[in-house]
Amino acid sequence: MRSTCVEEEARIIAENGAIATIGSVNAAQTMNSIAGELGVKVKWHLKIDTGMGRYGFLPSEINDAVKCYSFENLVFIGAYTHFSSAFRNAELTKAQLVLFKDTMQQIKKEVGEVGTIHAANSPALLNVSDVCLDAVRIGSAFTGRVITRNRAGLNRLGVLEAEVVDVKTVPKGYSIGYNGTYKTKRETKIAIVPIGHYDGFGLGKEKELYDFRYVLSVFKRFLKKQQMYVRINGELHYVIGGIGLSHTAVDITGTDIKPGDIASVDISPLMVNPRIPRVYK
Repeated sequence: MRSTCVEEEARIIAENGAIATIGSVNAAQTMNSIAGELGVKVKWHLKIDTGMGRYGFLPSEINDAVKCYSFENLVFIGAYTHFSSAFRNAELTKAQLVLFKDTMQQIKKEVGEVGTIHAANSPALLNVSDVCLDAVRIGSAFTGRVITRNRAGLNRLGVLEAEVVDVKTVPKGYSIGYNGTYKTKRETKIAIVPIGHYDGFGLGKEKELYDFRYVLSVFKRFLKKQQMYVRINGELHYVIGGIGLSHTAVDITGTDIKPGDIASVDISPLMVNPRIPRVYK
C-alpha cells in the first residue's frame, strides 16, 4: 500500500495485514504507533524517490531512511523506486536505476539486509533493457494496454457490457446529444446504450498539453475523423452525438437491433468505475 501519514489509513493497513510503503519518517512514526496500539508487526517496503516526485525519501535523505529501520513495530521486507518516463526515455530510466541502486547500497551498509528490491513497472520491463532487479511490478501489462515502443505480443483485455435500453428513429437533420453538435445526415435509427463517462467509457489518461507528440496525435485523429464505436450483435456501430455521463447514442440504421440486445465497448479495466461488477474469464 502507498505511503501514508494519515492514522485512519495506517490503521486499515495494519488491521488487514497489508504490506505498507514507508516514504517518510512521519509515515514510519504513524505506522509504528498504530501497529503498537494494535499489538501487531507491520511489514513494509522502503520507497526511494529517484525522480518521480511523489512518495519516497530523496537519495540525499539516506540518514532519515535508515532511522525507519529501527522502529520496533515495523518489519522491513523490501525497497523500491518508480520510473517516471520508462515509456519514452530509456536514458532517464537507466539514470534513475543507477541512482536507486547506489542509494540502496549505502542503506544496506547501514542496516544490513534490505529485502526484495524492485523498480521496473510495465513500460520499463518492455522498453528498457537491464532494469529487472529482484522483482518487477507489472500493472498495465496485465491488461495488454501498456505504453511500449516494441511489439510485446500482448492482447488488450477489457470489455464493458450493457443491454440496449431503447431504440428510436429520428429524421434527417435532427440534433443528437448535448449542445446539438451532431446532426443526422439522413433518417437515422438510434440505439440508446446505458454506458458513459461515469462508467469509464471514453476516458483516458490525461496528457501534458506541452507534449508535442500528443498534440500531433490528436490532430491526426481529427483529420481521419476517427470515431468511438459500440459493438452490438457482433457488429460495430458508431457513437453519434458524443458520449454522455451515463448514456450513449449509437447509429444502428439498417439493422434489427432491439432493446435487450447486448452492447459492448472496448475499455481499459483501469478506467472502469470501481462500482461496476467485474467478471473474469
